[in-house]
Amino acid sequence: MTTNLLAFIVALQHFEITKDLEQLASNCEARNWSNIKKTIEDTLKQYPELKGYYEIIYSKLQTMNSEELQRFLPSAQTIKDSQPKRLETLGRIPALPSEKSVNEIDNLVVEVAIIILQDEKPSEMSKKLLSNPQKDNQKS
Repeated sequence: MTTNLLAFIVALQHFEITKDLEQLASNCEARNWSNIKKTIEDTLKQYPELKGYYEIIYSKLQTMNSEELQRFLPSAQTIKDSQPKRLETLGRIPALPSEKSVNEIDNLVVEVAIIILQDEKPSEMSKKLLSNPQKDNQKS
């Protein structure tokens, strides 16, 4: 499930939308995976161009293990620095996975997704926080 969310927030780098992202952010905060999946699917139906980017990125991410996925995520300090002030007061301080377990990476992806989805310019925040596996693959 996290791969879906990560692919979606990376795909936002290519397509500027703000509509429907508040609901997705709310679902992320609640860790409501069925609603996250449904909201992503509904949003992709509305934006076919975004869906194209999402599918390319998703297929690339599917081939990666948790260590490889972590390369595309920001450091804990970058996440903390990017959080809106109201989130910082909730006491959530993200930490990088020490053993790179899937659950820890899931939590990191959710933290990053919330920041991106709640930002006024999600496309710009995604570019700021995340590497793009598509671009990184082209460098090789």
